[in-house]
Formats: sequence, C-alpha cells, structure tokens
Amino acid sequence: MLQNNNYNDNDYIKLQPEVKKAIESHIYSAISSAKSRKHHFTSEEKLTGAIFSLLIKDETKIEINIDGKIEIWTYSIIFKETRGNCKNAPETTLGTDGIIELIVNENGREKKKSLLVQAKMDWKTKNSELYLQCFKMVPFFGSAIVVNYTDEGFETFGADDVFFNQGRKPEEKKQFEDILANDFLDCKIGAVGMYYEFDFQKRNTKGKRNDNGRLYYPDSNDKKVFIDFNTKDKLEINIKKEENYKKITTEEAYCHRLRNDLDSLERSRVEETEAKELRKEIYKIYSLQNHKFLQENQKKLLEKMLEDYEIKFYQNRFNDLSPDFHSYSIKNKDELNRRKEKFDEIFKESDYQWFSESGKNVIAEMKRKFDEQYELKKSKLEIEPMKSGLYEFKQFYENFQSLFSKASLPLEQKNIFEKVAEIMPDRIDSIQNRKELIKIKREVLASIHPDKYKTSSEKEICEELSKKFNSLFSK
Repeated sequence: MLQNNNYNDNDYIKLQPEVKKAIESHIYSAISSAKSRKHHFTSEEKLTGAIFSLLIKDETKIEINIDGKIEIWTYSIIFKETRGNCKNAPETTLGTDGIIELIVNENGREKKKSLLVQAKMDWKTKNSELYLQCFKMVPFFGSAIVVNYTDEGFETFGADDVFFNQGRKPEEKKQFEDILANDFLDCKIGAVGMYYEFDFQKRNTKGKRNDNGRLYYPDSNDKKVFIDFNTKDKLEINIKKEENYKKITTEEAYCHRLRNDLDSLERSRVEETEAKELRKEIYKIYSLQNHKFLQENQKKLLEKMLEDYEIKFYQNRFNDLSPDFHSYSIKNKDELNRRKEKFDEIFKESDYQWFSESGKNVIAEMKRKFDEQYELKKSKLEIEPMKSGLYEFKQFYENFQSLFSKASLPLEQKNIFEKVAEIMPDRIDSIQNRKELIKIKREVLASIHPDKYKTSSEKEICEELSKKFNSLFSK
C-alpha cells in the first residue's frame, strides 16, 4: 500500500495524543457496531452510508494540560450524503463511493487532508469492475483505499495494490478501523491539502441539478488543481483548538488594553527621537498630572497603564544601546563607553521609582543584562588588537621557518619553530580573555629566548623572532 507522507513541516498534521486517542476510541466503537449490523445490508453503498452514519459524533470538548497550561480542543464527525446513486455522472468522471476528510483548525490556520474510499461487499475473486474503478483512482494512489465488507471484518487494501493485481485481492491488508484510527490520523495515508466540495444548489446550463462536486488538491509539483468528481458519501472529522479566552474583571481590563499606535515603541527599529516623541504622547494622555480629579483607585489603574508603556520605552532604549544587539557596529572602547553613559543616563532609578515591584524587576533585569554585555564586549575589545598581533606573528614565523627549511638548517634550529608551534593555539579566535593571551605571550617568549640556545645562528633566529613578536604583540 503506497503512502502519502512526503510533507513539508508546515503541511504535516500532528494531532495532540489526547485528541487522537478520543477519536480513535470512537472509530473502533462505531465500526465494531457496524460489523454487527452488516447482515442487514445488501449493497456496499448502503453499508458505507450506515458506517459513516454510525461514525457521526457531536462536538466533544477535550481539556489538555500542557506544562501547566490548559488547552481546549473540540472534535466532531459529520456525515454528508452528496450524490445518492450518481445517475447523471458521465462515465469519464472520476469518483469513489466515499471520501473521508480530516479538518484541523489550530490558531486560525486550517489544514485539510482526505482519503478516497471504494467499497465492495464480499469480494473474493478477480473483479474487472473494481479494476476499472481503481484505474479512476490512479492519480490519487497513496490516498485511496478499497474496503471489502465481509462477515469476518472490513478488510482494507491500497487501491494501488488492487490495480496492480488487476482486480484480484492483494496479500497485504489491514482492517478498516486500523486504517482510519492509525494510518489516516497519523498522516501516513491521505493527501494533505485535498478536499471535496459539493453544491446542492448548483445547476447546469440546462437547469438541472449538477451532480458533480469538485475535488481540490495540490499535485506532485505543488500546483493547486481541481477536477469534477462524484462521490456518494462524505465523512468530515473536524478538530479545532478553542481560543483560550480568560475572563477578567473590570479593573483587570486596564492591564489588558488593546494595541494602538503608541505600541510601536516595541519595534526595535524605532529610533531615539521617535521613541521620545511617542513617550511625550503617552504622558500627555496618561499622566496623573492631567487627571487630578480621578478617584484614588482610578488613578492607580491609569498609573498601571502608564507603567506598561514606560517599560516598553525602556525596552526600546535597551535594544538600541545594547552592546550585544550592536556587536558589529561597536569598534572601540570609546563607542562602548558612550553607550554605557547614555544607558546610565536613561535608566536612572529615580525615574522609575514609582513603578510596581514587578515593573522594577523588569528594569533591573535589563540593567543586569546590559552590564553583563558591556563587560563582555569590553574584554573582547581589549584583546582584539593583541589577537591581531598574534595572527601576524603566526604568519611571520611560518614564513620565517619556510625560508630556513630551504637551507640545510640543523635539527636543533628546526626545534625552535616546533616549540613555538606547540604553544601557538590552532584557533586564535577561541581566546576569550587577556589572561589567556598573556600566558601565551610568556610561553612563546620563553621558548625563543636566546639564552636557551648555544650557537650564534640559533641565537640570531631567536632574537629576530623575539623582536618581531614584541612589536606585533604590543600593537
């Protein structure tokens, strides 16, 4: 049985385990009931309609606890008889006995997937009619099945397997309830983006009711297409995540205001001048100086709204001055210190002393982060010139070594370069602070000190290396 599970991450439908378990339980129960009534039906069309009717489920709520937060999901199953006996359908029209559609709506985004169903009653031997019916489902292999209703169970096959066998029973089979509850709900079969629509009111050019619906789907090249399609029965499994509205008091409404133009302070690209203008506008509206006749409890509510805007202003200034946020634009200590002075000027404790404790904590956290970023950037700026000198020295001694290697340099003299190579770090970028650099400097100078060597040529090499090293390292 071919599968249709080659999805992009954005298209993949993954149900919450609790939701899937509830639907799965209902499917097994409904189909078990249908099996016990199978002997009442003489045709696959009527039995398919009966199964779909038994699968009907009124909207059911499921509460899910996710990390202490309650999410409310609902699901319902709807049966729609769309075509009856399909009398007006031309032979060339594609179609099946039924279509099962899964519709998931989460946070306003709706995803759909469908499974086409062709049914047979007590099918045992080669069936040429079924072979041709499977031919009509060729474009939809991976999302099309054949269900055979027998006294032993509702055995199910991939339409592609039946077509390959030219209407004979394939060896591979599953039970219909397993296909729906597992393969379909787990997105192993069924095409995401495929759905069926039928307009009962639509008329053709001769004034007769149009018996064909439309099947919409994205093809293998992600091109969205639709075709005339007829199917007798449609089953919809609707799953929806409820909007988690929280009931608040009248007073709390002042802490849950709507967004407006003044909230543009949240944008990181709002420059200082614009931020200050917005702040003036905020104080013009909400400052208690302009509302002296309000009662004390009303003033506190207004003050809370003003604090909310003020925190956004401080967040905007933090983002603009943050050494981490502007890491590449800060090239020297003077620029860094200017940012620090500006930050300290804006974040004066006396200016937000009236904040609530939670508001003060937010500001305190911004200050802590800024100081941490400041110290880190300061350290990096101090060691960058030294690291640059280290790079140049590494290149110098490698070139120096290359020149001597062309001559018959004694083994003792080659050891000078090997000692330096052992000390020099492979990745100078990994050096994080001045202490590490100083340690490397001392070790390198010790390894090339002229007093450690006996011959004049060795001493000359060491003196040249030491001179170059000191000149680059002190840059």
